[in-house]
Amino acid sequence: MTIDFIEPVAGGLVGLVKKYLKKNLASDYERRLYEIIGKTIDDYKRENRIEESDKKIPFYDSRVVFESLSEYVLFNNRKKAPTAEMFRQHSNIIPPTPEQIHSFYGQFLQYVREDEELKGFFIQENYQAQIYENAEQLQGLTDLNRSIKNDTSIIIEGIEEIRRSSGKKGYHSDLPKELSNFLPKRAITDLIGRDAQLEELRNRLADQRQVLVMNGMGGIGKTSLAAAYVHTYYDHYQHIIWVEATDSDLMQTMITTEGVLTSLQITPGNNLEETYHAIITKLKSLPGENLLVIDNATENVAEYRDILPTPPAWHLLITSRERIACFDIMSLDFLDKKDAVTLFNKYYQRKDLSKEYSESLVETLECHTLTIEILAKTADHFRLSEEQVRTALVDNRTADITTDHSKTKIERIGSYLAKTFTLSRLSEDEITLLRYLALLPNGELPFQHLTELLPFFARDVLAKTLNDLSQKGWIMENASQDTYKIHQIVAEIVRQRDAYKQDFVSSLQKQLENLLKIDIYDNPVDKFLWVPYGSSFLQHIESIKESSVSVLQNNLATTLKDLGEYEQARGLIQKAYTVFHTKLGEAHPNTQKVKENMKQIFTQVSP
Repeated sequence: MTIDFIEPVAGGLVGLVKKYLKKNLASDYERRLYEIIGKTIDDYKRENRIEESDKKIPFYDSRVVFESLSEYVLFNNRKKAPTAEMFRQHSNIIPPTPEQIHSFYGQFLQYVREDEELKGFFIQENYQAQIYENAEQLQGLTDLNRSIKNDTSIIIEGIEEIRRSSGKKGYHSDLPKELSNFLPKRAITDLIGRDAQLEELRNRLADQRQVLVMNGMGGIGKTSLAAAYVHTYYDHYQHIIWVEATDSDLMQTMITTEGVLTSLQITPGNNLEETYHAIITKLKSLPGENLLVIDNATENVAEYRDILPTPPAWHLLITSRERIACFDIMSLDFLDKKDAVTLFNKYYQRKDLSKEYSESLVETLECHTLTIEILAKTADHFRLSEEQVRTALVDNRTADITTDHSKTKIERIGSYLAKTFTLSRLSEDEITLLRYLALLPNGELPFQHLTELLPFFARDVLAKTLNDLSQKGWIMENASQDTYKIHQIVAEIVRQRDAYKQDFVSSLQKQLENLLKIDIYDNPVDKFLWVPYGSSFLQHIESIKESSVSVLQNNLATTLKDLGEYEQARGLIQKAYTVFHTKLGEAHPNTQKVKENMKQIFTQVSP
């Protein structure tokens, strides 16, 4: 349908639109659309008038505007796609700038979005198929320059707004509900202690309409909870797609997700970007409420924030160990002790391990869901003793079991967890700091203590590296207390990754020796806070020869004596004396000093 505007006439284009509507029989939808076009022209002209010059008319008074909006949208006339080139082809038209095109079409789409009458006619008169196809073709035009593509994307968004309004009122897609071959579903009854978190997920996605990142340490159940959400609210969505972010490049991941291209009826383009945009365009064209889950994403997903389908038509749930700040964050915490014990007993059915032991074990594991499940299943399968369970991770014991997390059989416990917590994406500074933190006490470590223990890290470098590790989910930060904590499972995996050597630990060891050394004018009480640090360090460097840590053993023993921990002090001072006696001889002053310390400690201990 065209209107024969050859020359400008009195009243301008708007006047002719109104005359045309009086003379021609148009559907209610067409009539209302033409009225909106006329209103757009009228209002734009009033606010952004362009003076005629040399018998040229402004672009908004030309037939090109009317045809590009009416023919293209209504009747799939691709030649009428709204581009700046159309205006340049007419010598009697003052061509618009990109900014003017953007402003004009933006105003038109705003009126379209706000017009409830138009939406109602749209639904009644069955224009869905034409407009969906047109929107895809408009997005797919490859001969448009970047500025025109940006302008036309506004029109696509407006068309989609109308389309989404119709989606809940009877439109049915011919595409399958499950758009990816892999779509995990778990009943919430299969999970322990996550009912409240499932309810919070639903509230944030459906009620608050947020793009949500479920954030938490690896292996605490983020993927399982997302699968439970899919199972519970499966019937609430018209289409669901699950993407496993195995690659940091989301574009590559989306394209290679099995079933996506086939389900969306997309032929791969000439390059990744073309195919990816075809996927996104098709997803955005789907009606109703839909769900996209991106599992185990990295911070790189933030680069696609403005491209991904978003609420209200799409609920977007992202699981990640990393805090991706540009999205709404829902932190998933560890199970409480009671639920953790229930989880252990769910998989361990035998009677060999006592109730007291299982309670102690989950505390030692700091309620880490995945490790509890693996140890419970392994203990049940092999009838392990309490001691065997306690050392299973360190010994890298055979498991021969499967979990929902693993998908395939777990051969050895330590090796599997090491793959779960791979350090491959960490920087050299981050790995170095993690290895030092793994030697320190289990608990919250004040930043000020870390600056004194690790002075070989510049303060700003230490602060940045701690922040980066926290953001990536490797350590936990308590901002209000200015403390950091490394989870016991992560610490054990880091310690097992590479044996500690003397040249690596020597800087930290020397600092601990100085912090625990009690000179004649020192107050021993000031040294007490460093006792846990020294004890933890010595506990975790068994691969280091005792002869190299004898000074630290001596200093720690004397501080323990002043603290009243005589039994522990006696064991350490004996080891220190043996080394000094062997290396320096009995007559050496240092050996005699250690011997005197040992005498004082044994005097305190002996009856």
